[in-house]
Formats: sequence, C-alpha cells, structure tokens
Amino acid sequence: MTIHSILFDLLETSNIRYPKSDTGDFEVVPVPKGPIARIAGRAFFPGGSGSSSGENHLVPENPILVIGNNFGSYSYYLDCVQTHKEEPLSNSTWGELLHVYQQAGLDPSFCFHTNVFMGYLPGDKNSESMKITKAFKEDCYSFLVKQILTVKPRAIIAVGAKSKDALSHLANGKIPSWSSATYAALYQNGHFFHRDIDLSSTTLEWRGDLLTMTHPALRRGNFGKIRKNEGFDPEPIEIEGLSSLVERNV
Repeated sequence: MTIHSILFDLLETSNIRYPKSDTGDFEVVPVPKGPIARIAGRAFFPGGSGSSSGENHLVPENPILVIGNNFGSYSYYLDCVQTHKEEPLSNSTWGELLHVYQQAGLDPSFCFHTNVFMGYLPGDKNSESMKITKAFKEDCYSFLVKQILTVKPRAIIAVGAKSKDALSHLANGKIPSWSSATYAALYQNGHFFHRDIDLSSTTLEWRGDLLTMTHPALRRGNFGKIRKNEGFDPEPIEIEGLSSLVERNV
C-alpha cells in the first residue's frame, strides 16, 4: 500500500472529535470517507494524496515531510475535486511553496505534504480561522504522531506557526526556541533549522533534520514586515537553510 492509502485508512478509523456548534452543525467539516472523494492531482493530505504530482505518483520511502496547518474550506476542497482535479497554482500556498522549492533546489516529488488539522473549514473562505476545541486539537496531534510514524521522514519541514507549535508541543519543548520565538527571531538566530535533532525520547519518536518556515501564503507580507521592522532580509537565510536540508536529505 502507498503512504497516502495507509494514512487514509488510519484517518477513517481515527474517530477524531470534530467540533460542532450549539445547533449541531459541524464547525470543522469531517473528511469524507472513501477514495472517490479524494482530489486526483496535486494536493495536500487529507484533501488528496499529499503528492505534488497526484495520487498516481509514488512518494519515495522516507521522504521529506512537509506539514501545513489545515486544508482550507469545504467549498475549495469540492472545487478541487470536481473542477480543477488538483489544487491550482493560483492557490497562494502552492504557488509560493513551489517557488521556494525551486530556489532551494528541492524536487517537490520528493516530499509528502500534509496538515496538522484534519477536516475542512465550513463555507467557502480559506482565510478564516478553524474552530479548534481541546478535544479536536488533541485528536489531530495524536494523528500527526501516527503520520510521522507511518511516513518515517528523513526530514521535516513545518510550514507556518500552527505546525511549528504542534511539533514543539509533541516534542515536550525540546526543540530550541520553537515554542515562543517569532519567525523574525528564529531566522535571525538560526534556530529555524536544526540538524539531526534527536526527538526519539519524545512522543514524536523521531530523529532527523527539522526546519520551520513562515507560511507560504503569508511569506511576502511577513518578509516585508521583518525587513522594515527588524532591519534584515530573512529570505536568503531561509533559502540557505532549505538548501542545506536538501543537500543532506535528497
């Protein structure tokens, strides 16, 4: 079985407690069961296979695991399934992320792309905050551990603050500075990238190269603020770290 097939099977039996409103409506739309509802082409898991090349592409063993926040809205997910057949490059996450990969010399087919939080935002706005209850967060964090144990990545890239915070929590604070520092500080002191960090004694049960980067959809704006307020350019620092990760792991 492929990585994404195993993870979809695990997700279907995971019993994640998706939050509901007082009226009984889902405030996080559960992931539909069955392969028919998956996006065939390029897509982050759980919307699709986690591959930049689609469900028929076999992600290599021990890939680089790229972890985002959540997939987006249910309307966007359906549009990707029925109309685009993939996540379009007009999506600010994919468009910017592939640009960063190109700058760093990272072949996206070498990566498995997933999210911390399973399910979809209700409605059609990808930019709204997901309603995260304590139970939902705990369940998704537990499922993230299952993802890491299944994928067995050679390196992990945490994309954005939510994934950074999740890994920091699961590592019991053993990732230097990640639990409290801003991205400006992490880029400035170099703690956004840790070589061969040993987290085998934590819930994650993992060891390898670990890097966090500001979310691609916010990257231009965040970098502009850092240049203006902090007086340095984080972009070459981020690319250098990613390039180093690639040299060690591809």
